[in-house]
Amino acid sequence: MQGRLDGLRFDIEKISRSNDKAKYKVYMKVPMRLGWIERMKFIVEGNGMRQAFQMRHVKNEGDMVYFETEVELGTQAIYHYYFSFEANKEFIYFKKGNSDSLNSITDDEKWQMPVNFEVPEWAKDKMMYQIYVDRFKSDGTPLNPMPRRTIHKNWNEDVVVGPNKDGIWNADFFGGNINGIIEKLDYIKSLGVSILYLGPIMCSQSNHRYDTGDYEKVDPYAGTNKDLKRLCDEAHKRGMKVILDSVFNHTGSDSKYYNEFGSYPELGAYQSKKSKYFPFYKINGYFDEGYKSHWDLEDKYPPLEGKNRKWRSYVYDAKGIIDLWYRFGKDGLNFETQEETISDEVVTWGFHFFSHILKLKDGSFKFENNRFWYLFDGRFVDISNRIMYVLFGLKDKIRDLNIENLGVKDVLNYLTLDGLVTFYKTNNKDKLCLVFDEIKKMYPENTVYHMVNYIRGIDITKTVQQMTDEKVEKDAFVPYRKYLHNDKREFSYWWNHGNLPVCDGNSKEWQQYIYGEGGIIDKWFKLGIDGLRLDVADELTDEFIEGIRRAVKRNKEDGFILGEVWKNPMRMGRSYISSGKAMDSVMNYVLVDALMRYFKYGDVTKLAEIVRQLRTEYPKETMHSLMNFTSTHDISRAINIFGTQEFAYDKDWAWNLYRDSDEDREWQKGYRMTEAQYAFGKKIYETYLFTMAFMPGNLSIFYGDEIGMQGLGNLANRRPFTWDNVDRELLEFVRKIGRIKNSEIFLTKADLHLRDINDRYFMFERETPEESALVTVSRVGDTTGLYIPNDYQNVSDMYTLNGSTPQELKPYGGLVLKKKN
Repeated sequence: MQGRLDGLRFDIEKISRSNDKAKYKVYMKVPMRLGWIERMKFIVEGNGMRQAFQMRHVKNEGDMVYFETEVELGTQAIYHYYFSFEANKEFIYFKKGNSDSLNSITDDEKWQMPVNFEVPEWAKDKMMYQIYVDRFKSDGTPLNPMPRRTIHKNWNEDVVVGPNKDGIWNADFFGGNINGIIEKLDYIKSLGVSILYLGPIMCSQSNHRYDTGDYEKVDPYAGTNKDLKRLCDEAHKRGMKVILDSVFNHTGSDSKYYNEFGSYPELGAYQSKKSKYFPFYKINGYFDEGYKSHWDLEDKYPPLEGKNRKWRSYVYDAKGIIDLWYRFGKDGLNFETQEETISDEVVTWGFHFFSHILKLKDGSFKFENNRFWYLFDGRFVDISNRIMYVLFGLKDKIRDLNIENLGVKDVLNYLTLDGLVTFYKTNNKDKLCLVFDEIKKMYPENTVYHMVNYIRGIDITKTVQQMTDEKVEKDAFVPYRKYLHNDKREFSYWWNHGNLPVCDGNSKEWQQYIYGEGGIIDKWFKLGIDGLRLDVADELTDEFIEGIRRAVKRNKEDGFILGEVWKNPMRMGRSYISSGKAMDSVMNYVLVDALMRYFKYGDVTKLAEIVRQLRTEYPKETMHSLMNFTSTHDISRAINIFGTQEFAYDKDWAWNLYRDSDEDREWQKGYRMTEAQYAFGKKIYETYLFTMAFMPGNLSIFYGDEIGMQGLGNLANRRPFTWDNVDRELLEFVRKIGRIKNSEIFLTKADLHLRDINDRYFMFERETPEESALVTVSRVGDTTGLYIPNDYQNVSDMYTLNGSTPQELKPYGGLVLKKKN
């Protein structure tokens, strides 16, 4: 059959369009030499349905027979289509390739078409640059202290990879900001970048800012709304578009919407059901109004909210209740219902009582009458209850702890007061602290961390606000609704992180606030952004994402929406790509993983399958706008992945480490590649970049990957950009890749074909009707003989890597042959 159908030609013309559908006229002409042609059909598959449209005979002209039909199709990102007919009673499929006469058809042999779904041209097959704002560049603006934030003394300090002394993660800041990015726009442009992808920059508690505190204001450490507007203006002057990371699945607990810590003047959802923000959140349990009474004693004893700042200030700040009581001559405090004073979720204000006691005046500890005393104003204050509660609280967790090197035969022996006294008498305070230190290594978020500091006499408490004469306001009382009710969480939290309450995508109030007229998306686009990256997009509802698209297109017809989806989005049972009414594209984790596995382990099967999925299952518009990254803020840096053996072949992703628990964070932080490892990793990394330059999609550089920055594991990969330590050779290589990517305009329309793959090299083709390119890359460290297919014997242009030629691939080399069609 090959050659027999070469004369068949068809055309599809759009004749009308609305939001939900479009009408097309389909034309077909067939050579008369095939015989009597009848039962010509245009067959369309999509959204789980198959439609066959009968084409009517229009005319005979010359040696051709003409057919046509009109079809109406609903909006959708991808339809597959082909034709069937009979020639002299022989049934024939007319399909892509027409390589055989079998009366069957595969996905590879079907053409694609979108209906009312177009991705902006600026978002196809370009160079992208991802910035973690706090770590890229500072303009030198000093940072003002803020509650629960740590400010690094200088740019060259190392990152914090665990909780700080208050048990808070990701709270260390270097001060990278928007104005710093503006200063480096020309540098970014020199990489060939035309898409700037900014991590979240709105008010948040953490340095990564995926725990939004206020969607309407840029975080003060990052700059201002005016700074963001200026960044967009300056980027546009340089031909760059700006994508902003948007976090709409959850907020931070320290936000004006949830307001767990009373940081904002408005009533938050955590504080009361009467908050206007209460409908924003996803609820698990039931809620009631009023205050919970201690032991439900007819609402006569409403408990106080230990986290409330005004209440804490009233109790333990300067001139507070504790000061007053001690001035009256109190010798100590007896904690009534101490099990209720101490929160199981966090270290609450109860610890501040003792922190306050310790800081009122220098003193010392002693044990007497089986009690633990602290010297204050000439009197010893009994703080045994608090210490013993901490110890008993740890009982289940340290049962198997081995600290033989400290001379402790059985830790459980010291979970009694007598044991503690005995240990203290036979050793010393520092030795006791060593016991706590050992426990702290295993349970860094446990309250024992604070006890170590108390025993050492170190004051770690920072006053939140000074005591005033104001009365303790009503919101100091515990609302009936807290974290738990009848042992069940009443709010939902993202992956059970208590600082990330989940928003309700079905809430009309939340929808209106984010994507309604005058909502957050409208506000952001007024500042000049060009698109959004949706964090954890697969946890947003399809309806919510479609609402986001309407808002984006309302502001900019060529606005772009990229989603964080870790798997093939066409196989997720969701419509957020296929509907054509939601996202444009996704981060291409599946291809990045497959390529990394191929270069590291020779996994031929997985790469071949992913390439097949890309070309047959993804909408073509989506395929050309995928985010093909070097690395991201969530994974180890590429050069570490390629250069070391710390990654597990048998885990889900190529970047999964053997050692990746919280206890391994410090090891990851201290890890540095040897010179040999770096050189090896760099060589493969360059081959990876060369490959990605010709794969469909946008090649995204994670800040610092272009200069060889290292980072093993999530957190150590987020170091400040090393402006004074740059691999110039690698930087120039990335710039060369950027020039190639930008010069080959045909790639934005080219199809993808797998030509050959084995454990030595990977060969694929990019093809348009006008021109094509054959790309071959080596994954091995020795020279490989190369056979070039006959259709690429005469070429118009050529790119080479590591001295490769059409006859042989050099170690980790590459070759691209271009031709005119």
